[in-house]
Amino acid sequence: LLERIVSVTTEILSAERSTLFLYDAASHELWSRVAEGIGSGEIRFPADQGLAGACFTSGETINIPDAYSDLRFNREVDRKTGFKTRTILCMPVVSRKGEKMGVMQVLNRRKGPFSHQDERLLQAFAAQASIALENARLFEEVLNARNFNESILQSLTNAVVTLDLGMHITKVNEAARRLFSF
Repeated sequence: LLERIVSVTTEILSAERSTLFLYDAASHELWSRVAEGIGSGEIRFPADQGLAGACFTSGETINIPDAYSDLRFNREVDRKTGFKTRTILCMPVVSRKGEKMGVMQVLNRRKGPFSHQDERLLQAFAAQASIALENARLFEEVLNARNFNESILQSLTNAVVTLDLGMHITKVNEAARRLFSF
């Protein structure tokens, strides 16, 4: 889903490529979760560096018509990827609770600099990315809780049998299997 959001962002904003950077709190870095044009590689940098880092840190949209004229622009990424950035639009990706999750970045609008309309469109795409990320996080939390509960159930030495409202068996641990020969 995130790859599709990034792809559609590039297409709708008539840009050359887009990237979704996520925040890694453990390393205090932004890393490319989806990055068009770099293959299977990954871009990683401190969360307070470059234009994407400035966007993440400030929580503000950054719209630069000439990337190389902005001192915050990290030319090293262009050198490593062999890409020439001209125009850049960065938008923070923020959860419903206001937590900074990352940055969406769009590069090189084909028809001149990015407009205010482009900013509004990117805001909608960033909101969709935020929802997808929150849903993935919730799914992972539920899956982890389920696996934890299943692990506890299987480690019990007492027989445990769970029934639904229709009195049908829904769960049986190993001790119950042995006792009742399930």
